[in-house]
Amino acid sequence: MKISKQDRLLPHLGLLNFEGDAVRAYKKIDGDNFIIVDDHMEIIAEWDSLEIFEFTRGDFSVTTSYGKDFKYTDWNNDCKPKKQDLDIFIGIVDLPVLVEKISKAFSTVTEEDLKRNSIADVQLINERTMPPVITIRYADSTVKILRDIATITQFLESLKNE
Repeated sequence: MKISKQDRLLPHLGLLNFEGDAVRAYKKIDGDNFIIVDDHMEIIAEWDSLEIFEFTRGDFSVTTSYGKDFKYTDWNNDCKPKKQDLDIFIGIVDLPVLVEKISKAFSTVTEEDLKRNSIADVQLINERTMPPVITIRYADSTVKILRDIATITQFLESLKNE
């Protein structure tokens, strides 16, 4: 059965990606259950957070609607999301704590910090169940997007240390 249009609006993460998501997880509103689809958008499983954790640790494989088996640990890291993004998505890391930490650091950034670093504008984007993202527009119109928590933290600290 195909995933509904409404469920396709849920936060999602590609678990295995080969020029497109071969296996993708959609996070249900309850935050602890996931709809797993293949690249044809067919529902191939419904897991709770423990099952998605076990899948990503190689405890079992998942079979697509057309019969292809995927075992997560059989594939290299280039095909997988960053561990940090995965942990946040499935709820191993406490996202609200991370968001609060980054928001607090972001709130201390001053116009002087931005000017000193040739930054014209910086925006912090928070979505309900995904890690924060920072968009930076430099004075020369170059735009940089930071998605990694460690990189965001380093960037915010660097603004204060110069």
